Formats: sequence, C-alpha cells, structure tokens
Amino acid sequence: MYISDYKSKSIEHIFETGELDSEGFLNHNFLRPEFKIYFTPNKNHTAILGFGTTSEKINRDDTGNNSLNAQFVYGQYDATFGKLNVILGARYDNTKDFSSQFSPKLAASYQISNEVKIQGSIGRGFKAPDVRQLFFDWPRSNDHILGYNAVLGAFEQYQNDIAQVFVPASEFTGTLKPERSVSYNLGLTYNPNRRFSADINFFRNNIKDMIVSQVVAVLNDGYRLRASNNVSSAYTQGVEVNTRIKVSNNLRFNLGYQYLDAVDNDALNAFKNGEVTTIVNGEEITLTERDYKGMFDRSKHMFTAKLFYELPQYGLDMNIRASLKSDYGYEDNDTNENGYYDAYDVSINGLGLVDYAINKKLGKSFVLGAGVDNIFDYTDPLNNQFVGGRIFYTKLNYSF
Repeated sequence: MYISDYKSKSIEHIFETGELDSEGFLNHNFLRPEFKIYFTPNKNHTAILGFGTTSEKINRDDTGNNSLNAQFVYGQYDATFGKLNVILGARYDNTKDFSSQFSPKLAASYQISNEVKIQGSIGRGFKAPDVRQLFFDWPRSNDHILGYNAVLGAFEQYQNDIAQVFVPASEFTGTLKPERSVSYNLGLTYNPNRRFSADINFFRNNIKDMIVSQVVAVLNDGYRLRASNNVSSAYTQGVEVNTRIKVSNNLRFNLGYQYLDAVDNDALNAFKNGEVTTIVNGEEITLTERDYKGMFDRSKHMFTAKLFYELPQYGLDMNIRASLKSDYGYEDNDTNENGYYDAYDVSINGLGLVDYAINKKLGKSFVLGAGVDNIFDYTDPLNNQFVGGRIFYTKLNYSF
C-alpha cells in the first residue's frame, strides 16, 4: 500500500508596505492499495496476479475539491526453458473519467554464454492524467502552473494582460487525453564474474497523446502561464549503458549513461515541409530538418553515479546518488519565438544534483530512513522551478 499526504499554505505580502496580499492552501492526497498473489509450481515457472485501486484528491482554496479514481488488474507468467526465458504479461486499467485500456507485453531473454545474455521486449503502455495535470491552479512568483481544466479560467482572468499566446485557448475546450504508447527494447548483458556486470539497451517508444507541460501564454510583465497539454504524436528513442561494480561485500557502485532523442512528429514534419522560419541578420530564412533540436525540457545526455555501502551486522545501509544532464531547450528561451526548439535558440545549461540517504532496520518489519536531496542546494528559479533547493526528509517503512 502506498499513501501520500501533502499539505501547503502560502502567504504573500506586498514588498513595499508589508501588507497581506493573498493567502491560500493546497492539500494533495494519494492512496494506492495493491495486492499480489504468487504461484510457483516449480523453479522454472512463476505466475503473478495483482490488482488494486488508486484514489487521488486535490483541494485548493480557490478551486475546491477534485478527485480521480481508477482500478487495475494485471497478470504475468514467467517461464524458463533451458537458456530461454519468456515473460508474458498484461494489465487492464479501468478509469472513471477516461476510456479503459488493455496493455499486453512480451519479453524474452536468451543466455548466449555464461557471460553474455541478450534480451528484448515489446509492449503497450497506458498513462492516465493525474489530478495535478487536470486541476492544478497554482500561481507562483514567476509563473502560473495550470492543469488542463484550469486553462480557460486563467485566460479569462488574465485576458487584459496577455502579451503573447503560444497555445490558443481553443486547444483547451475538450479533455486531456491519456497517453498510449508502444515500446520496443533490445539489450545485451555482460556478466563475467560476481563483481562486475554491464549492459546496453536500445529503446524506442511511439507515443500517442503524450502529456507535456507547455508555456501557453506570457503576460506583459513576463509572467508565464504553463499548462498540461497533449502532443498528438511523438517518439522517444535512444540507448542506455549501465555498469555495476562490487568492490567488496559492503561496497558497490553503479555508473550509467543515457542518450535520448525526444521528437514531436508534428514539429518534425513542419521543419521537413519548410514551414518554420527565423530571422537572421534582418532576413527571414527557412529552417530545415537539421535545425530541429527536439522537444523542450529533454536533455540528450544524462550521466548517473550511485555508491552503496552496507553494514548488515548493524542493519545499516547508505547511498550517495549523483546525476548530471546536458543542456536542453526551454520555452522561455525560444529566442526566435517560432514555438520550436531549433539551432537558433539559446539552450539552458545542464545541471548536476547529488543526494544522500541512510536507512536503519528496526526489528523485522520496520525501516527508518533519512536523507538529503540536492545536497549542494542548487536552484535556478528562472529555468528550473521544479528543483526546490536542498530538502531534508525522514521516512518509516513497515512491511508485513
């Protein structure tokens, strides 16, 4: 079972006078009970049946209560035939506010030798919008975060102050659609001994109605309206490389790298068809497919490093995680204001984050944890509003 309860209260004062300008609250609740049943007739065959439900609620002082409920059931059959392993799975999602979805998946792996294994998979995916993507209405210091259903109200609220519209209000008269995808994976694992392993995986995801966050309008003072919306057709593809090294029984570390292409098919076709232009040295030029740099907010390169240290005799484990991503496009830096991330736009510098966590077992059922996310307190409110500075936390897990 997973339970999350988030509460916040905001108070804003007028800087010059100190008088109260506005105040509000936000309550966000998430509940997901889930049950799994395992059936293992022998060591080569395993079946899993799972089912559960999700309930998500959001309550704001200005928008009231909104909620989403869904149910899901899934099954998986895992069979090994000598060097061949086959996994058949399927999941059914039933949502009250969206059409239901049946998502099958097939995965297989073959042990070429003692050290080398090849694996691949194909499957359908489904992701319904959450309450934040539908109902969020959160004015902040330099932007206003909106769920799809709150956009029309925001356009009406700011109608006399809008300087530029990137996505017209007419785009938000329907409903935010769930994401549907077909995914392909092909990989290779190399495991010469117990202390070292490495794998490489190539992937492709064809996505229909991808849910993204977009700047839909900018006000006269530069204040931005940012909303959830669908991209009708997109794909992500790339390669992942991971290595795992066990230095000792207590110490191990992982290194990872990902290369990613994230493409909006409608945008790509616009470049191919010569429909995108920009001004260079006072002259209008037509951009080509080579000038298209992909979707906003997607870095092409991502590096990760994780260090794990365990003291099992004391029930202690700790880890340090670091991530570094390369530069990326941001809608506010659409220098030529043509609505696309292209070679003539200014990119946002990449960022690196470091996190630390420690856990202590308490008996057989409890684990007490604490940690620090973003140890070095990185912030960039103009370009990375969702990196909220250094965060300290504690947690208590109970297993039964």
